[in-house]
Amino acid sequence: MILSDIREMGGRTLPTRMEMIPADNPKQKTVIEYINQEFNIGLKEDFFSMQNMKRVR
Repeated sequence: MILSDIREMGGRTLPTRMEMIPADNPKQKTVIEYINQEFNIGLKEDFFSMQNMKRVR
């Protein structure tokens, strides 16, 4: 995994780009880029319930 593009978001210094290359197929990769991040936003406890997770899909 390669972490890059270090920036401040939500008062924290974080990598905003993650690049993952599978060991068994180095010609492929997955890239995740964060545009915005928020922390401590106060999610309700039922946000991660099985019922809600199925509905969000």
